[in-house]
Amino acid sequence: MENSARLYHCAHCRRQVIVCRHCDRGQIYCASRCAQIRRRESLRAAAKRYRQTHRGKLNSALRQQRYRQRLRQPQKVTHHRSPLTPPRDLLTSTVKKTRRRIAVAKNQEISCHFCGHSGWIFLRLDFLRRFSQVSASAQPQGPPGCTSL
Repeated sequence: MENSARLYHCAHCRRQVIVCRHCDRGQIYCASRCAQIRRRESLRAAAKRYRQTHRGKLNSALRQQRYRQRLRQPQKVTHHRSPLTPPRDLLTSTVKKTRRRIAVAKNQEISCHFCGHSGWIFLRLDFLRRFSQVSASAQPQGPPGCTSL
């Protein structure tokens, strides 16, 4: 199965995704922003659950108390004000190139959505199983059914 890839549907946008064996890390989301969106949703849900606990409510109340104390204190200004006219320096713009891999290339070859490699013989629908090798000392010695002392 060296020359295989895994086919799955993204758990967020439900698109078909192909991932080669070298890029496969058990992903369930596509190569676009779906994983980031789901992570943000998960963090928001965890924060909401935390705010409902006794400890979360206590920490929120303490944070609000500190904030109100800061508002009551006079502000200390130690820096100069901003210049009235902005400088006329030109900033170099950097264009961030995002590489989006498409499963079907122009020549109708199937390619990995993450790295773009293609040319597989098999498409799997499930994960590869990785078996751990047991050391020789951990295996029983002798014929089956006999235990050595």
